[in-house]
Amino acid sequence: MYILSTKNLVKRFGGLVAVDNVSINVKRGSMTLIIGPNGSGKTTLVNVITGVYPADGGRVIFEGRDITRLPPHERARLGIARTFQNPRVFPKMTVLENILAAAYRGEVKLDLTKKWLKREKEVEERAFSILRYLRLDHLWDRWASELSGGQMKLLEIGRAIIAGGKLIIMDEPLAGVHPKLAHEILATLKSLMSRIDVTFLLIEHRLDIALGYADYVYAMSFGKVIAEGDPQSVVSSPLVIESYLGKPIKLGAQA
Repeated sequence: MYILSTKNLVKRFGGLVAVDNVSINVKRGSMTLIIGPNGSGKTTLVNVITGVYPADGGRVIFEGRDITRLPPHERARLGIARTFQNPRVFPKMTVLENILAAAYRGEVKLDLTKKWLKREKEVEERAFSILRYLRLDHLWDRWASELSGGQMKLLEIGRAIIAGGKLIIMDEPLAGVHPKLAHEILATLKSLMSRIDVTFLLIEHRLDIALGYADYVYAMSFGKVIAEGDPQSVVSSPLVIESYLGKPIKLGAQA
């Protein structure tokens, strides 16, 4: 049921406890949102989940397996992918080449046998399928540097998927994106979830947009989870209002 769980996760930096006994559960096939003020521990939590920082306590469980001590590259091989606020694409490669580069990561052997050529065709077909899901297929031969910021973020998601990402962790995917395109990005992610086996865990500050698409929300403050549940119940929590929002939020319909 849960693709990812953390159990009493702790991360310290000297005397600062940045992640303080945090337990979360991410349901497979869902979009889960982590919210909270700057310095609340959101990114540190993600860094521990992905293996960038070692945990000082607690456990990280992925698909039923304890991965707490695995290095980042092994977690990536298992299907944990991450995108960043500033997209990391190859600007002097085409959109299709960017996708294919992720598909062939780590493969350096040149093989011109029929078996390899057949696989190459299959990978290219899957790449175009992913680009269609992301509504980027009409840009397949454009340089990645020519894309808008929002399109680059979608391309980065496509790279994560073709590389085997099952859980894609996104750090502020809507930062700097026009509201209309921000809605399109999240709607595209929801559509992807209905087509392929992929789960999203997002850190996001643009709550006026993101909350309308989230299935479940965790709110953090001073390294702790202070509220969790459906979006409306979390943003109605007095603790969340006091520590983060300042005033209640009434959710509207998705654009």
